[in-house]
Amino acid sequence: MKVTLTPSMGTTKAFSFDPPISPLPRQVTHGILEQIFDKEPHNFPVAMALADSYMELEQVEDACQTRLDCATLIFDLIESLPDNENIEIDMNTPDNLAVIMTIYLSAIDHYSIGDYEMAAAMLEMILEMDVEDHLGANNYLAFAYAALGENDGVEEQCKIMMPTPQTKELLRTITKHSANPDAPVSDNVKELLENPTDDHKIMLEPLTLTHKSLFAE
Repeated sequence: MKVTLTPSMGTTKAFSFDPPISPLPRQVTHGILEQIFDKEPHNFPVAMALADSYMELEQVEDACQTRLDCATLIFDLIESLPDNENIEIDMNTPDNLAVIMTIYLSAIDHYSIGDYEMAAAMLEMILEMDVEDHLGANNYLAFAYAALGENDGVEEQCKIMMPTPQTKELLRTITKHSANPDAPVSDNVKELLENPTDDHKIMLEPLTLTHKSLFAE
């Protein structure tokens, strides 16, 4: 069982699976997905479907572990490559997209439990592979950097994302609070924290546990 990178369109790469992975069956059941994944732990489309099935069964831990197991295969692959190796992926094939999506969802899994360091590492790898950021990884990465108190990372992401002034102020406030829980919070940010948009709410929910002082103002 092996995952490698092979040349694709232009300078991009594609993931190659050895042995070849089975396609998703037309009639998908949880049991069938488990059987395929047991035999093919490098089958990312099946892993995604299996993780979704676990979520429907409210087996969240199993869903997260399935995604993480697959993401680890790609971590190991990337670590085996030379430092200057181009790993931009051709995003126009379903198998490649399934790989990137699985890693992205695993990054969100880690972010949601406050493991910002692992989330950031995964998101950074995704952005090396998906340079056009089809999945919106930059947004999660900005908040992960803020939660880690990495000011330079936040500012770099702001240049890429060009967020609204309110989001930028929120990110900078989170960054300051990561280093100093007593840092002041402006009225604008207090309003955002009390009445977050749907997008901000997703990003802020883990911080209510890991950065409690931010919400105690």
